[in-house]
Amino acid sequence: MQPILSAASSLIAHNQHRKPKTLWTARTGGAPVRVLRCRDEHEEARQIARRIAAYRAEGGSAGDVAVFYRINALSRVMEETLLNSGLAYRIARGIEFYNRKEIKDVLAYLKLLVNGEDNLSCLRIINTPARGLGATSLGRLQALSAREGISLLAASARGSEAGLSAATAAKAANFARLIADLAGQPDRPVRDVGEDVVRRSGVEATLNDDESPDHRAWENVGELISTAAEFDASHPGAGLGDYLQQVSLVSDVDHFDGGDGAVTLMTLHAAKGLEFPRVFILGWEEGLLPFERVAGPKGAPGGRPTDREEERRLAFVGMTRACEELTLSCARQRMVRGQSQRQAVSGFLNEIGTDGVTVEDLTWEADPAPMRPWSGRGGFRSDAQERAKIESHYDHAGDDYAPPLPPEYEYLAVGCRVRSAKFGLGQVARIGKEPWPETRVEVHFAGCGPKKLVLAQAHLELLEH
Repeated sequence: MQPILSAASSLIAHNQHRKPKTLWTARTGGAPVRVLRCRDEHEEARQIARRIAAYRAEGGSAGDVAVFYRINALSRVMEETLLNSGLAYRIARGIEFYNRKEIKDVLAYLKLLVNGEDNLSCLRIINTPARGLGATSLGRLQALSAREGISLLAASARGSEAGLSAATAAKAANFARLIADLAGQPDRPVRDVGEDVVRRSGVEATLNDDESPDHRAWENVGELISTAAEFDASHPGAGLGDYLQQVSLVSDVDHFDGGDGAVTLMTLHAAKGLEFPRVFILGWEEGLLPFERVAGPKGAPGGRPTDREEERRLAFVGMTRACEELTLSCARQRMVRGQSQRQAVSGFLNEIGTDGVTVEDLTWEADPAPMRPWSGRGGFRSDAQERAKIESHYDHAGDDYAPPLPPEYEYLAVGCRVRSAKFGLGQVARIGKEPWPETRVEVHFAGCGPKKLVLAQAHLELLEH
């Protein structure tokens, strides 16, 4: 217990707007806080599941275990891994991934592309997002469908026969035309189909108007796109129908709840006030913990840093939910909206110190160049004087000073050509002097001109100098 409190105290001590307070416990000793550095989100989930299974084999109960994450979208891989491992789980104060409304909506679109006779899916999305087709109009379309023995989708193309006004009939016909257009290229990769559905249906624009702090629904749809990209990569030649069959196998047994013997999954926000003997917190990466809302397409609000002190408090709460053992994990690469992106280790992992902390770097198993501690603010440097020296050097550096960057940007320099998933090809015009992970860059993109970006969140691919 004491190592957990020591690490949590070390982390929260970095908050400036708080009264100094050191946590202590009468229980001496205890297992060290374990940090797992994994290759990707699947390895991260497998390592957590493997440790839970080992705990059960030793006589422990899965009900004593909780897995926390900062945003709901991170639950999907963990859910599927626990399911494949035969470990019961329950979502506390939340909804399983495939039962979330926005996920069901997008899947309904995909199902309708495969089967135009699927009236339930059609009814779910014909006015989602809102298209001005209210209950009365839908009732008339359903009546036409029943009277003529045709599908609801086919009826929507014949709105005037259902008694709809000219304007409303045009809206219904536009929906039918949209589905026909989207279904017209059956051999495309599933990810591309999903991206088109989200964009052309209006789901993207609607979710980007979401003012919730964590933009949860949009993050979840991005995770669904990632499932499609994973399916394309692992099932060459398969199509949308095959993908939906696989999804149904998972979603049919979603919320695999074993009662008292079930692992608890929940967000850090939901964890307040609870305690568990063993706690895992995944996703200790910049942009996830601390969370930063990712810029959405079409100029949607995004790239907005949250209050780092509030994020630190949230991490502190999660850490102190553990009574006996605490494991923190991060991934070197993580699939984000169908693209594998290099992740930067959370600066918070540096702030927990090394006293009573052990690090397992599992990235060495597959790559000779794994995630390594940052050379500046980050990694696992515990020498406060050394850190102060680095920061002092930054504060007084001359114009030639360049901030230390993580390995993925080791060769970044002014003049480098880079690629951004959002902005396309560009050239680095300036690298700021801010210490990582606050380092900023200015990149001139061919398609949209100069952009100032936070490097840790930009996910730039270096091409050449």
